[in-house]
Amino acid sequence: MKNFPDNHLLGVIALFSASFLGGFAAFASKIILRELPPVTTLFLRLTIMILVLVPLVSHKIGHLFKHWKQLILLSFLWVGNLLFFIVGIKYTTAIMSGLLYASVPIFVVFENYLFHKIEIVR
Repeated sequence: MKNFPDNHLLGVIALFSASFLGGFAAFASKIILRELPPVTTLFLRLTIMILVLVPLVSHKIGHLFKHWKQLILLSFLWVGNLLFFIVGIKYTTAIMSGLLYASVPIFVVFENYLFHKIEIVR
């Protein structure tokens, strides 16, 4: 176990990788949208994602089928999020898309306060 880096270093590497890939997605989408329409771009993005992720979760397919109703609802919300992102990035800059995504938790907290009466600060 001495040869393995500690958990802190692995966490830093994971955060750096996630931020790099997340930032690269907006940049790559902006470039791809110069040549392809938004729906084609979304289709290609989802197809590549499925080809990469299905082999990783193939051993848990039975467990996923048990919760198919929740998965369908979440899938529609997720695809809607990606669709709005792809259409929105066509009309704005890649930097602005990052700012919009960063503001999502603020909106979630505000909606929880409005609809569920959950206190923001305790």
